[in-house]
Amino acid sequence: DTLLMALQSAQDNIVVVKPFLPDDLRELIESAALVEDCQKQFDSLDSKKEGRLCPSDLIQVIQEMTQCSVSNITEAQCRKFLDMFDIDHDELISVDEFTNLVKSVIVAGFLESPAGRKAIELAMVQENHFNDFLAMIEADRERLWSILPFLPKWLVTHVTSV
Repeated sequence: DTLLMALQSAQDNIVVVKPFLPDDLRELIESAALVEDCQKQFDSLDSKKEGRLCPSDLIQVIQEMTQCSVSNITEAQCRKFLDMFDIDHDELISVDEFTNLVKSVIVAGFLESPAGRKAIELAMVQENHFNDFLAMIEADRERLWSILPFLPKWLVTHVTSV
């Protein structure tokens, strides 16, 4: 369950944390090489060669991540794991969903490290600053006009084209 919570947190926050990841880690999770490696691992797990993984196909992945004995991994745990990454809700894992799973595992591993905890703190500080900024604009909407020159052109166009 701890692993599932860490993976869920990584999956939910990957967009927020991504700018704070070390360059090499960010490059890894965005790389074509990782996608290719995920495809190979997916193919090796897809014993029926159907292009989808069912809960029982995930036992090996969960076992490798947790270092648990296969006999200690339940069907219910596999189902929870699958549900977390089953974006299209077809009760199977596609290669794209599997790739997202692997990326979440990589990010979760980093976030558990001291450097990862610092990245989370920095992301939270940045988010708090942004929320303060939004609160300031909401409190005084006329102030928005004074900050428009500092915003990206696409955002200015979007805000002023109402």
